[in-house]
Amino acid sequence: MKSLDTNILVYASNEDVPEYEKARQLIGSLIESPQEWIVADQVLIETYRALRNPAVIQHPLSPGDASALVHFYREEAGCRRCCYELGMWRPLQKYLNTARFDPRKTFDALLAVTLLGNAVDTFYTRNTKDFKQFGFQALINPID
Repeated sequence: MKSLDTNILVYASNEDVPEYEKARQLIGSLIESPQEWIVADQVLIETYRALRNPAVIQHPLSPGDASALVHFYREEAGCRRCCYELGMWRPLQKYLNTARFDPRKTFDALLAVTLLGNAVDTFYTRNTKDFKQFGFQALINPID
């Protein structure tokens, strides 16, 4: 099962960035074969927030446009969805209890545990180094 990070959805929604075309190609793969993909609610919420933030995107989307885009990926694209579940606390706590764990990686750990708990083995992100410690079979940066 494949999944993707917030940054890919943000790039694919922002024609003003050089990453746009490669991100759109990956989104095309998701649209063509949605049964191979799962998207976490956490990613969709982060995407909504990023697309509304002028510090992240040069031309922020309106609430309605950002919400419609998130709705498309969640309800219409055809891919599976997942979210953090109560039983995922123990795997997450394994990272949180580690002395070397960087607290800035808390949301990455939450996302990784959620995805791995939903059979994701391939994760697309611009930030592959941030996810190496979690055990995905493949971490792919589709931009570089």
